[in-house]
Amino acid sequence: MLIDRNDQVINICEIKYSFDEYAITDAYEEILRNRASLFKKVTKTKKALHHTFITTYGLKQNKYSGMIQSEVTMDDLFQL
Repeated sequence: MLIDRNDQVINICEIKYSFDEYAITDAYEEILRNRASLFKKVTKTKKALHHTFITTYGLKQNKYSGMIQSEVTMDDLFQL
């Protein structure tokens, strides 16, 4: 999912279902970087690209999770 904002930022949203915190691996980090690079090349956008993860229980903090600018969890989506 893409969110094209008025403040010159596009959020590239990854939506993942997991039974626990979602862990980004070295291989998956490379996929995310390549995907953003290809998007920028094809669209010729000058906007900043921010990675956003939408997951059931959030991201597991590891050396690859630092590339993610924001995350949304199930609790964020279903607050009463």
